Amino acid sequence: MKHNRPSAFDDVSVHMTADVALLYDRSRRALFAANPNAATICHGLEQRLSPAEVAEALSEEFGLPPREARRHVAATLRQWRQWCQEADRRDARAADVQAYALCVLPIAPGAAAATRIFGLLDTRFVVRFADGIVHEDVCRVLAHLETGAYAAGHERLFDVIRFGNGYAVAEAGKVHHVCGRADEVVAMVKATMAECAFDDADALAAIHAAAVERNGHCVLMPGRSGAGKSCLSAALCGSGFSLMGDDTVLLGTGDLALRPLPLGISIKDTAPPAIFHMFASLAQQPLFSRPDGKRIRYLTPPDIVAAPVDHHCPVTRIVFPRYMPGGGTELIPIPASQCLERLLACFAPLGGSMDRRDVDALVSWVASTPSYVLHVSSLAEAVRILHRLTD
Repeated sequence: MKHNRPSAFDDVSVHMTADVALLYDRSRRALFAANPNAATICHGLEQRLSPAEVAEALSEEFGLPPREARRHVAATLRQWRQWCQEADRRDARAADVQAYALCVLPIAPGAAAATRIFGLLDTRFVVRFADGIVHEDVCRVLAHLETGAYAAGHERLFDVIRFGNGYAVAEAGKVHHVCGRADEVVAMVKATMAECAFDDADALAAIHAAAVERNGHCVLMPGRSGAGKSCLSAALCGSGFSLMGDDTVLLGTGDLALRPLPLGISIKDTAPPAIFHMFASLAQQPLFSRPDGKRIRYLTPPDIVAAPVDHHCPVTRIVFPRYMPGGGTELIPIPASQCLERLLACFAPLGGSMDRRDVDALVSWVASTPSYVLHVSSLAEAVRILHRLTD
């Protein structure tokens, strides 16, 4: 029997597959994976059944003893509360960062010593560099995005200025990002452009992933930092692939086609020698710092080919790279359920517009796209494998 009382699952939709389910919390814009038992429990709570009624239904459907069914319901509720608390903490941290960035005292930028215009996704960025800011490095790294006539739906005006003892990117007198050293300015400008492009873009979600394209095949490579995405992307771009993104890409609304974010590839100073052999001029490029303390060089056109920023490309393969020095190099097919669970760790809905149909489309997209784990010990062998996959 359904009840009229409010439920913690009023904003939650449950999307079933063969052996995993997605729970989408609309209020938090968060996706969670659940096993079939937990999904059945959440579906019952979504229908406003009481925990006792859900336990009874679970006992009948799966043949569980009533006491065990009640334990499952209680454990699922505890897990759900933990998921929600974690999501709320992430939102609170993001809100704190945003409040700090946008509530500082207004800044009056001085005269610009140089102005450059860049295009990314649906946004045209006019970037003014104050006198004394070394802008040549930023312009060299982002030269392939520079345009004076980029037809985009949004325009943003940034000022790169001195701020305290460091540097800042400001918009309309409000600070977006700050850094303390001149060699961090490139990373600061890139990060600000990417974040604002996300805000403006017509896209369903951002994925922490690299992506490359060849012969009409787009390979999406999700993974956390340290998985080897950048080195693998560089090796692939050195062998005929074009770059869609090094660290983050977007899934478009409707067709879930990939939208590129070709800001170049960040190559750490600890990268394998094979990368420096493949790109002879890379070792001569200056080293820059990132906020995480990593020292990197940027690999950009003309050394690699980058996809046009207005390109839309359907994903034909999903590959989760895992760098395993000293191990073998092997491509292992995985089921859609495992792909979904791995993908959610790298997935962030955008814009607050995701609904039940979008989640169903995401499930169908993953189910219809071949997915793999790629253990990488040899970059050369990994490149050969992905060439065979996209021939």
